[in-house]
Amino acid sequence: MKKIMSFSSFILLMLMGAVMPADEIAIDDPGFEQPLENAPNKFGQAFRFWPGWIFSGPSEMRVGNIAHSGKTSGMIVCDKGGCARFFNEEKEILPGRYRLTFYIRSLDVVPGPGNECLSMNFYDNRWHQQFADFAGSCGWRKVTHVVDVPQKQKSRIYIGIRVGSGRIWVDDVNVEKVGVDVPLTEKPEFGPEETPIAMPGELDPAKAVRCPDCGYLNMSEWKNCYACGSKLPSGQLKLLPTKLLASFEDGKSAPFTGGEVLVLHGTNGRKSLKWETGYVSIDGNQDWSGYDFLKADFYLDFDKPVDLYVEIRDKETKDYWTRVNYNSLLLPGKNSLTLPTNLFVGEKSRPGRALLKDFITRIVFGIGDAKAPVYLDNLRLECDDSDNARFDGLNAFSFGPPKAPLLRGMTRIAPGTTYSKGRGYGFLNAQIWRACDVLQPDIVYRSFVCVEKGGFALDLPNGKYHVFINNDCPGGYWGELPVYRERRIIIEDQPVYEEQMDKDKAMAKYFRFADKEEFYTENTFDKYLGEIFKEKEFDVDVADGQLNIEFEGRDWTNCLSCIVVYPAEKMDAGKKYLANLKERRRLDFDNYFRRLLHDDKTEFELSDTQKMQGYVIFSRSYMEDVYPDSKPMKEELTKNLSAYACQGEIEPVTFALRSFKDLGKVKVVPGVLTGPGIIPASNIKVGYVSNRITRVNADGTIYTVKPRFVMNTAETDLPGDTSKWFWANIKVPKDAAPGIYRGTLDILFEDETKDEVNVQLEVVGPQLNELDVPAGPWGLEIRVPWFAEEMKEYNDGMDEKSLALMHEYGCTAFSSSLNLKLEGKSDELTIDFTNADRIMKLAKDKDMLLFVNYGTAIQGLNLYGYPNPANPADYGFKDLDSLYGHVFSLIDKHSQEAGWIPLVITICDEPIGDDVSKSMKNAALLKKCATDNMRFAGATSLSKEHAGNAGLVQSLDIANFNVHDKWSVDEANKGGGFAFYNGGNRWTYGPYMFMLRQKYKMKFRLAWHWNCNAGDPYYALDCREDDYAWANANAKGELVTSVAFERIREGIDDYRYLLTLKKLAEKYPGHQASIESKDLFDKVMALEPNKDRSGGDKWMEEVNRQKSADIRRKAADFIRKLTVGR
Repeated sequence: MKKIMSFSSFILLMLMGAVMPADEIAIDDPGFEQPLENAPNKFGQAFRFWPGWIFSGPSEMRVGNIAHSGKTSGMIVCDKGGCARFFNEEKEILPGRYRLTFYIRSLDVVPGPGNECLSMNFYDNRWHQQFADFAGSCGWRKVTHVVDVPQKQKSRIYIGIRVGSGRIWVDDVNVEKVGVDVPLTEKPEFGPEETPIAMPGELDPAKAVRCPDCGYLNMSEWKNCYACGSKLPSGQLKLLPTKLLASFEDGKSAPFTGGEVLVLHGTNGRKSLKWETGYVSIDGNQDWSGYDFLKADFYLDFDKPVDLYVEIRDKETKDYWTRVNYNSLLLPGKNSLTLPTNLFVGEKSRPGRALLKDFITRIVFGIGDAKAPVYLDNLRLECDDSDNARFDGLNAFSFGPPKAPLLRGMTRIAPGTTYSKGRGYGFLNAQIWRACDVLQPDIVYRSFVCVEKGGFALDLPNGKYHVFINNDCPGGYWGELPVYRERRIIIEDQPVYEEQMDKDKAMAKYFRFADKEEFYTENTFDKYLGEIFKEKEFDVDVADGQLNIEFEGRDWTNCLSCIVVYPAEKMDAGKKYLANLKERRRLDFDNYFRRLLHDDKTEFELSDTQKMQGYVIFSRSYMEDVYPDSKPMKEELTKNLSAYACQGEIEPVTFALRSFKDLGKVKVVPGVLTGPGIIPASNIKVGYVSNRITRVNADGTIYTVKPRFVMNTAETDLPGDTSKWFWANIKVPKDAAPGIYRGTLDILFEDETKDEVNVQLEVVGPQLNELDVPAGPWGLEIRVPWFAEEMKEYNDGMDEKSLALMHEYGCTAFSSSLNLKLEGKSDELTIDFTNADRIMKLAKDKDMLLFVNYGTAIQGLNLYGYPNPANPADYGFKDLDSLYGHVFSLIDKHSQEAGWIPLVITICDEPIGDDVSKSMKNAALLKKCATDNMRFAGATSLSKEHAGNAGLVQSLDIANFNVHDKWSVDEANKGGGFAFYNGGNRWTYGPYMFMLRQKYKMKFRLAWHWNCNAGDPYYALDCREDDYAWANANAKGELVTSVAFERIREGIDDYRYLLTLKKLAEKYPGHQASIESKDLFDKVMALEPNKDRSGGDKWMEEVNRQKSADIRRKAADFIRKLTVGR
């Protein structure tokens, strides 16, 4: 049927008395001839009368350039697992029998599980989705489906793809009411193929071009791809010339708003745009199509780095999460900013849709309130011209999701890119687990396809070829790592690579960077990526016109990101291309991750003696970091270390060596401390402080090198012009007599020379009181990615070691998962407590005061109440109230019988939007189940200024606050009370926590995280976030403490000093020290919630460090006076 009737034909039919048949049902735009302007829209829709919907996965609805009749058709492109359907407007349908006909064309369709691919629904409201004979490619063919409509109803037509992959074109839809003599069809029936999909002429392989969309080979003179209809490139692709967006040689700030133009620091002439605070912006439509980079030149006239915020909006931007938010850094002096244009809206660590490059509406450069002169010039768009090592015969493929960023010059292979003769490459008989874009480390290796079996085929002339493959995993977005016993690569039916993995090898691989110290002179890309990615290279013979590369391995085992193939006779050119590819990856990595190093400008003059010695010894507060480039102040040059402590306390002394030449191996050995008694050398644990990569901002776009872990050895390398920090924890015996103890820490150098530092420790009083509040970290488990059945002994051992270390450092609470299992239904429902009993026993043995459940409390039972509440019928109960009542009465009963420590179960985690009301309803039900030994807490934030969650706080049994103030604390205390989480440091575990507990009756305190490593535990730039760890592990099964945890321990001890002094003052109220200590307690108790927290303010944090030290010193002095002679 023709889609468009000419006006003259219409008049002729009218004159002849012709009318449309009465039984034909009018369909708006039956031939898909009315596309939306600027299709697709933000919902992915392409047509006015066939809006359709993208239901899942990588799917697109397009305006097809191949039509059955007319000019256009409806086209759907789906990759593996995608689902998209066209549907028309819902219409009222009268009872009767109806026949649907339409024409369909398909290309490279691969059915999904159960042969699901083509998806249809007509007026009988039955889905037809299993068509085994629809696989592959086929020219236009007619589809017919006849159904009965028993009663008047509203209905519509659906046509699309579900789960399968490939392309379909839909055209010429017709619906007519027919008589009962027309037979019904059980499912849609396909007519014969009208004309096969075929080339319009002969293909000359030497001159052929690939379609930029589907990859099929064509001749450029055909203009459009015979397979998919896309426009073909005419000859060799030419890069667009640089497009200047802003220069200021005319003396005007336009197109920017803000700033002033000065004849200074120009790079595209003499002038630039200067501003000192806030932001400058360009508003107006821009088309970035065809360009790879947005570049700009900056000059920072300031002595410190300044954060640069970049915001980019497009036509669909509505809010923060629908625009690009990019953070970078300006260093003093000249800077060049390079942003890839294939960005995603949102944040780097939380990406949304792709930026619409063809319709940019705004660019913003901001520096906040830095008050630093910044100069901008030469804002421009450029193409990537670095693909300059290509040669005839080269095949370079990049694997990943269809929309993942693609390096110019490489060919995208998505899971749905299946082999076809017309394309000449693709997956063949491949069992694909999933495709991922994990956002790092670089544009090539960040995306990959996980191939479990089968593989990739490439048509080639017979001969010898060199094959380059990367199938190593960079780490999943959430920190996933491969766990496998073996993996294989098979080329041309011959195994070319086999890797066997066992527990010991997995441990060694997981902890491969555990002992790798970080130096400023090292290159991050080479050091880490060179070890993570071990590319495989092979020479192979092709004898049948097709290269076949197959893989074997489960889920994450083969993360195939890149295959490069070239003739062996062009080995030199191939090696040059691979070297170029590595440098392009490095450029992308260095552009994505900006390294900001500590820059110590302290002026330091060496004496002749120091020059000859080659080093100096210095010491500063353990609350101040010593970086590799740290230089001592004059007053820090000392060999004398002093500290004070109470009986049984762990107290650190620290010092550093600054080298002026390569000193080789350096080792520190503790000696005995003598005084009124003896503190043996075995009570002094010395370790060097290891410098590690650390993210400065959450997404890692800015990172640094800083002291992070106190290693379990005091032996390390000390190259020239480097500072090395040593940390010695002195554990005072519980029966040590008060008084002053002296000894040394001996320093042994590789050249057999020696030095020493003097240590003086005063034991000032009796053992400190233990915490009277549950406080510690979120988390407990430290796990290695290996098969659980082989890790039980290791895992149980690490749990015990972790709780022992927490206890030794003064912690009294932690979190983990009960992991209870429900068995049976209704009144017969019982609970398996095996896992919970094990952890509870360990916790009780280590004198923990509280177990906080975070994660799975009860398998299968959603205690959050959102996004979907638990269904009580699944457990044989009529409502949640009765289900919760039964389950938690069993838990409470067992907890008392088994002697559990008190339990708090987390039942929400900062809900927002509609989840808040769901959480409130759920919290109210659970609150009724609370007992003395079992409580429920929800993580949330509330302040008088932001009081939106006040209702949730009232519903909760315990409100576990991050953001809080006096008002919110008082509100929570009107109910079941409050707790405080995150923001862990010495201050918030010391005096600040003391105030919250003693004055406001805080229930417990936790902070993130005992061990929450994402990906590699000693490489902080992989995966979504940094590796949060109070303590880490190593291949020996030892715990490695962080500097942060050492300082938190000192905060806990600050609390214990105050608590001990409080008890002593109550015991001896008339003592002068008790009277004088009142002023100290008044100052601590006068602290205000939130106002005195510091909350990340660096100046406040420094002030609070000093406050902590001063409060401890005064408390120790009062304790000494109150206990002397007793």
